[in-house]
Amino acid sequence: MAEISITGRPFFKINGQSRPAPVEWEDIQILATFNDEAVQASVNSDSFTFVNNNAQLIKDWIDNGLNGGLGIFEGPDFMYGVRNRNGESVLFDGFLNLAENYLQDLVNSRVFANIKENDIGDLTEKIESLTYGYLEYIGVFSNSDYIEIDYVVEKKFNALEVLMTSVILYLMIKEFAEAVKETQRAISSAVAYLSAGITGSVAAAIFAVAEALIITAYTAIMLLQIIDLGNSLINTFIPPKRKAKVISYYNLLKNVINHLGYEFSSTIADLHRGHYLPSNNRLDSVDKKGFIDFPKGPDKAIPRADDLGYNCLEMFKILQSKFRAKMAIEGNVVHFENIDSDFWIKRSDYVMPNILPPRFKYNTQDLKANKLFRFSTDIKDDWTIDDSTGTYLEVTTDAISVGNERKKQIKGYQETSWNLALGARKSKLNALEVLISEVAGVIDEVADLFGKNPGLKKRVKSKVGMLKVSDNNYTKPKTLYLDSSGKIPINHRSIWGALYFYTTYHYGDSFVLRDYVGQKVYYEEEEIPLGYEDYKKLIKNSYFRTFDGREGKFVDLKWSPSKQKAIASWWIREPYTRNLKETTREL
Repeated sequence: MAEISITGRPFFKINGQSRPAPVEWEDIQILATFNDEAVQASVNSDSFTFVNNNAQLIKDWIDNGLNGGLGIFEGPDFMYGVRNRNGESVLFDGFLNLAENYLQDLVNSRVFANIKENDIGDLTEKIESLTYGYLEYIGVFSNSDYIEIDYVVEKKFNALEVLMTSVILYLMIKEFAEAVKETQRAISSAVAYLSAGITGSVAAAIFAVAEALIITAYTAIMLLQIIDLGNSLINTFIPPKRKAKVISYYNLLKNVINHLGYEFSSTIADLHRGHYLPSNNRLDSVDKKGFIDFPKGPDKAIPRADDLGYNCLEMFKILQSKFRAKMAIEGNVVHFENIDSDFWIKRSDYVMPNILPPRFKYNTQDLKANKLFRFSTDIKDDWTIDDSTGTYLEVTTDAISVGNERKKQIKGYQETSWNLALGARKSKLNALEVLISEVAGVIDEVADLFGKNPGLKKRVKSKVGMLKVSDNNYTKPKTLYLDSSGKIPINHRSIWGALYFYTTYHYGDSFVLRDYVGQKVYYEEEEIPLGYEDYKKLIKNSYFRTFDGREGKFVDLKWSPSKQKAIASWWIREPYTRNLKETTREL
């Protein structure tokens, strides 16, 4: 596409109305920075000096904040460009940022103000100003955004509890067995006497029948007591099923973006599968016997006020770190995508011409000999500590061939923490539950003879497959992978553990994976030709391809509209060593 000429007569507009030019308009430079690997630029400009009528207009705008106007925290629109025979070329379309670095000089009738575009940096600042509690309060989040899951509180294996329970159950079953035996003996005696007819001892027959009835009644009463005791044991050692509300990562992000007036889009399918479970500080309700009669799990799925992530930007950063993702605005849509996804390069239409400077350097400082990826642990939930599968991953990069170990320059350490605990799944019955389950089965079978099957064994086994915690008042939020039925799959640690996230989303940092994708060549502070059209492309998407097809990304650029040039820094993916190997270890 041919560049639009930006030579011609300048024009300036404030709130859509043509205004005189600011004092330094000919020397203006626009700085576009891509902080923290951002896809889109944060665009700022040198401070403009507005004098006379322009200064008065801005002063009046601020003063009107006392009389129903928008005031200082929402500055007026500001646009500038050039007019020539090709029409108008808009070089900047944003607003006057009166809330930062504004200076008023009444003596000389002038004011100093920065200009700013509605860019990704501005969106980030707006996200930071919100909390999930406030958004729920005004109705942005509600029960329709949450789903309910079952979970169970299961303490760690306790040998003393198993021993005590074994003794209680042994005595209980022994006494019950003796009662059944005695019932059978009494009934047999009564039947024998009755079979003998009236020729036998009538008194003895009556006594035998009465004895059988009394023992049978005693056995029935004892059966009810045993069933009650069985229920009490289950309530004591096997806590009840509980309910908790969780929310998908997708909804956590989408609702915030929608509230700010944008649509939300992401091709990361795991945002739908991943769910957030806040910490829980609710106490159970108990009955007169001290047993739980109303178990209380988290009644909301959004972060609690003392959870990391309660501030919306904190949550965005947690998920950006987990998925190594960045945001970009395209029209009215906010995209949330992995930084190394080909999503960005496919949407880029800037091609770097054949101008690669002779000066460059390698990104050797980005290589870390050891990297640790980890989920959080919770001292109130033993399973986040003991069940460590998938929780920690160590990635080590080393040379394949080494000539002299002392000269080798592979060093450095980097730790990435995702600030969420990895939920644990109850995959089987523990030793105590196995014991109680067997006894419960016996009680069920015997009680069934009396038509009173209490279903005790089913109660014991019904919690397999649920989320488990060792203490209901756990203090760290959890990350859960749920399948389409809302359950935690058996293999959730392999499809939701640290190794999965490294190979799926963090591979871009690797100097070995995917054909040495992390190796780059840097060009810094170089002058390049940059016209209006290409400038507009780059501030929206900093990725590009070179004239020979390699992938690159701008780090920053300072554009001079009048010169149609920029001082820029960028990198290009380019392997420069294959003498590396990478080892991953789940700790």
